[in-house]
Amino acid sequence: MINRDYSVTIRTLGTAEDKYQRTLDSIATQSIQPKEVIIVLANGYECPKEQLGYERFVFVDKGMVNQRVACFDESSSEYTLALDDDVEFSSNFVASLFDTMEKCKADFVSPLVKEVNISGGGRYTLINKIKDWLLGVSIRKRLKDSFMVKVWRTGGFIVNSAVEDNKQYYSQSGHGTCVFGRTKALKELHFEEELWLQDAKYALPDDMVMFYKLYLRGNVIAMNREVEFVHLDAGSSLMDDNKKLNNIYASARNGLIFWHRFIYKCRDKKWLSILCIVRRIFFTSLFSLLKGVVKRDMRYFNTYVKGYRDGWKYIH
Repeated sequence: MINRDYSVTIRTLGTAEDKYQRTLDSIATQSIQPKEVIIVLANGYECPKEQLGYERFVFVDKGMVNQRVACFDESSSEYTLALDDDVEFSSNFVASLFDTMEKCKADFVSPLVKEVNISGGGRYTLINKIKDWLLGVSIRKRLKDSFMVKVWRTGGFIVNSAVEDNKQYYSQSGHGTCVFGRTKALKELHFEEELWLQDAKYALPDDMVMFYKLYLRGNVIAMNREVEFVHLDAGSSLMDDNKKLNNIYASARNGLIFWHRFIYKCRDKKWLSILCIVRRIFFTSLFSLLKGVVKRDMRYFNTYVKGYRDGWKYIH
């Protein structure tokens, strides 16, 4: 039986208020209590008024990657539960993650994350599937192995379309709002090597970079589908034009750098990886160009071009 000793770390700016309180409440009600709770704040920000009363505060330079690195470095337990400040989970959450870890002999366990406050739902139509395939975002297909999610050569996702009940699945990626696993592996990940993510306004795709790098280093990432984990602020993905432009830039620049560092360099059949990224660049640029012509607004197209150009400059 594994030692169920763990630390909780939270990266925050201290401004999530009620959502942050719900995160703290979830920690306080866990059937297995953490050895320590560490709150990683950005320099210049104040400690939130919502507190457990026994947490330790750490201040570092602002940045999604900087703060996540500090979360790993500050943990002193064998296992770490690294959270964002806007999540909520059941009282048996950590116990269930440990159960999955022990059953699968896994290094990390990732829960299914329920997103709230997201509009624009509905059926995933054939047109959506074709569009996502062309753009290199995702492809849904029956996987013959035990993976629920794999990383595609385009830098997108392959999602298993034939998930069975009562079968254990694994993943090559995960949701960055919740990272649970071996502290030693997190420290050895050297996530500080990926500070290039922060050169963009948004550090996308930081979650994929972190989990896929863990996977490439030989860590087993098991999926847990038994417990509930809710991301309370998923509505932040509803963006105005300025945020959309920042998101597009990060997707283009950082997506190209991720592809080069972790797909082109780390996989065989480099010719196939090149074809995949060329298709992604071509169709994202083409679709944004056509949309720009129709709407007489070329900002999205220009942002894609700038992002890909800056990404190309970085890797050369």
